[in-house]
Amino acid sequence: MIRTVEAVIDESGSVRLLEGVRLPGPRRALVTILEEPPAVSNETALLSEAGAGVELVARGGVRWIGRDPSRSAPTSGLAWALRKAAVPPPEVGPPHLNWLIEAPWLYRRLPEDVRESIAARCLLPAASAWLRARFDRVRVTSGVRVISARETGGKVELRLSGGRTALADHVLLGTGFHVDIAKYGLLPKEVLERIERTGGSPRLDDGYQSSLPGLHFVGSSSVASHGPLMRFVWGSRYTTRRLTQALRRGRP
Repeated sequence: MIRTVEAVIDESGSVRLLEGVRLPGPRRALVTILEEPPAVSNETALLSEAGAGVELVARGGVRWIGRDPSRSAPTSGLAWALRKAAVPPPEVGPPHLNWLIEAPWLYRRLPEDVRESIAARCLLPAASAWLRARFDRVRVTSGVRVISARETGGKVELRLSGGRTALADHVLLGTGFHVDIAKYGLLPKEVLERIERTGGSPRLDDGYQSSLPGLHFVGSSSVASHGPLMRFVWGSRYTTRRLTQALRRGRP
């Protein structure tokens, strides 16, 4: 049995699973360490379980995605069949749109403004549903914005919209990010000038090649051309297949 389970590893190398796992006995595990910090929702749950008083401040409500493992789900019957038909394996995006982004070859042929609208709809801020049960002791303040922050007596004072203030020992910011290859710091100006871009992202062909022959982009920088699936590990199956085909075609 091979299964992927999300976890957090701290500076000392201690690993903490972010979801429950039941095994018939001890199993060997291979750990892949990603070059990214844990998601803010994950950290919120972990801090609360460690005894910290945690408040999550969000401009909108908390959107839960995926199936909550604490709730029983049908594994057969009409309800199960309908879900299987409506939701492809990656579970990225709302019904109908999720099947479209599962076909990046079709997605990239849509008009640019349509692609942007679909990507924005499918990549909304959200938290995995299996975290919901671990939010019992987390105070969630939604529908507000942080207006300002300042240091007060060794603490951080946040001024929120609506006039309320909040004091905290630590503040974690989950601001998201905007792809802009010009800010990567890897590409010189003369190279960037030869790359056609849309809102900071390179325009890519079927083989993930930019307007500069021989220069390919994958991952988040390919979302604008190939769709939201490229933001997730699941999309690497399609990426590697198309990229390999393109490189083979370009061989002398």
